[in-house]
Formats: sequence, C-alpha cells, structure tokens
Amino acid sequence: MSTLTVTVDPLPVLAALPEGTTGGYDGLVAAARDTQVADRLAAAGAPAEALAGPLAAWSEPTSWQVRSLVLVRADDRLVGAGLLTARPRTRGLRLAATWTSEPGSVQVATAVVDAAVEVARRDGWATLTVTVPPGDEALQAAGLAAGLSPVAAPASGAPLPHDPDTLAQGLRLVLADVEVDRPVPYMRQTTDYTCGPVAGSMALAGAGLAGAPDRRAELALWREATYMPGCDPFGLALGLAARGAAPTVWTSSADPTLVDTTSSAQTQDMQRFVLGDFHDRALAAGLPVRLEQPTVAQLHAHLRAGGLALLLIDQHPMHLEPCPHWITAHGLWSRSDEHGVLVDDPWTDVDLGETWLDATGLPLPDATVEVLWGWGGSRAALLLPA
Repeated sequence: MSTLTVTVDPLPVLAALPEGTTGGYDGLVAAARDTQVADRLAAAGAPAEALAGPLAAWSEPTSWQVRSLVLVRADDRLVGAGLLTARPRTRGLRLAATWTSEPGSVQVATAVVDAAVEVARRDGWATLTVTVPPGDEALQAAGLAAGLSPVAAPASGAPLPHDPDTLAQGLRLVLADVEVDRPVPYMRQTTDYTCGPVAGSMALAGAGLAGAPDRRAELALWREATYMPGCDPFGLALGLAARGAAPTVWTSSADPTLVDTTSSAQTQDMQRFVLGDFHDRALAAGLPVRLEQPTVAQLHAHLRAGGLALLLIDQHPMHLEPCPHWITAHGLWSRSDEHGVLVDDPWTDVDLGETWLDATGLPLPDATVEVLWGWGGSRAALLLPA
C-alpha cells in the first residue's frame, strides 16, 4: 500500500439541550441526535455499502458526547477510519470503532491507533482505550505496538442477554499519573434501577469480601436495600454490612431525599416509610454515620488511604438524562494541573454506542465530581475502609 495520510476531524459538541425539550429520555436523545458522522464519512469517500453496513452504527453516539473521526487515505482514497468518543466532562477517550477497506491491514490499523494516541496526548486525556472486536488481530497488534495494555475482562459487560464471546476486548493507555488505585471487577447492571447493588457488589469484590459480582448477588442485595425502585444510602449500607463490610454512611442530610415526587401520594408515603425504616435500622445496628457536607478533598483522603467509596450522583451531564445513580470510586489520578477520581459506573448507554469500556476505570476530574455528586439537594456516599 502507498503512503498513508491521516486527518482527525472533530465534531461539534452540543453545549446544552434546546430549552423546552420534552418526551422524556427519547426526547432528549432525539434532540441530541444528528447526522454529522454519516455526512462526514460520506464526504470523505466512504463506500455506500460500508455506510449502510458496519459504519451505520457510528451514528449512535450523539452530539452530547465528544466525537472525532480519524480518516486514513492512500492516494486520496479512503482506506480506513476510526471513531473517537468520550462522555461529557470525563477524561477517558475511547477509540470506539474502526473500519478499513483493507481487512487485516496492520498498516491501516496502526495509522488509526497512532492518530488516536496523538490526540489523547495532545488534548490532555487521562486514558485512551481501544475497542478490539473479537478476532481483529490487526487492531490488537497495532494497539500493543503503541504501548497499550489489556483491560481486565468484566464480570459481565453488557445488558442481558448477551454472549460473552461476542464482547469486545479493550486495550488501554494510561496517560495520567495514578496516585492510588484499588481496582474492582466491572459489572454492567442488569436492570434500570440496580445501580446501587451493582456498585456495592463491585466494591465488595474489590475489598476481598465477595467473589466477582453477578446477577444473583445484584438482585439479592437489591431486594434487601430497595425503597422501590432504587436504593438509598442507609438501606444499601445495611445490605453491605450484612455481607461483612464496615460501611460508613456519609451524608449531608438524614432526611429521605430519594422520594419520587412525580409518583402518587400513596407511593411517596410508602417510600418515606421505607427510607425512614432503613435509617432507624442502620442507627440501631450501630453503623457509623457522618452527618456533614462531604467534600471532594475528604474523598481524596479516603481513597488515598486505600478505601473505596460509593457515590450517589446525578448522572447528568455525564449521561444525557438526569437521574439519581450510584458509582464506585476506587482511585486517584492527575495530569498536569488536573486532578480527579477513578470510578466504575454500572450504567452504559448502549443505545448511544457505549460499552463496558466507557465505564470501567473512568477518570472523572474533580470539577466533574463536584457537579455530579449529589441528588435532591444533598450529597451522600458510603465509605468502605482499607
């Protein structure tokens, strides 16, 4: 093959959704959806059959996400491409997909990977992860040659049902300085509302108190800790304590803050009762409670000492939809003057092209943690000791 030329084409990012966007989650996605990727691939000379085939899925990520195209040409003919994506306000860049007109070409794969590495280094990303589909030996070789290392396989990496043999593998380049990390085995939650039990199960496994998380453990913990449908700090703490952990409830408010005010009066009354009961039972069991405003600096100190933390966040704007959500914090990173926290997020927006590789070892800047951490006017976490 003749000499290759590579260009990187960044796509515009939607700074805010149009005012008055309605229709729930589907409406938010529709407002953020565009044809930029397909249009630019077509303009670059991608074959029609590729646009209708393997490249069609490249339009799943929306303008809410960070997106760039890597375009590889030989004699002005498009011979390869890569799609770079990232969640908003995070510092983890992913080479989400690659395409080539020359299947098996290590030369094209190397050109795409090297361009992704250059972008990650130039733009200050903390990590670069390359998605390697099963059987793509050329991309695997290119990633390893560029200095990337395999990402530990997840306990379960996709919504059920899925075939583990079809799950993409990952290679990762860590560009940040990792001060401390206590990795946890990744699991993607199997329902819309079991983020807390999965975050807790990952932490239990990371602390050596349980084996790799699975659906049985997820749903058993959920049944014990739910106020219907989610899990609050006190209920989740009781469930973790019953499994041998010594969690501290760290919260700015002991009042119920997760009551669904859009539900019926009967449902709200039930939720308040359950949440209050969890609170009373946690105190009766002698679980430590720190009733204060948690800070990112204090979170750093806990993680630096080797502890783990479950953070109750508003997942927006990291995800498109505002919603209370639990994530597991397990490490600290820095690059230049930026500092942050390493987390595993049980949720992935698969309809927006995300995979488990977007959610494990995810670097969140401290500024992002400040924005995300909290719900209902309060801030809460569960702290597991070293």
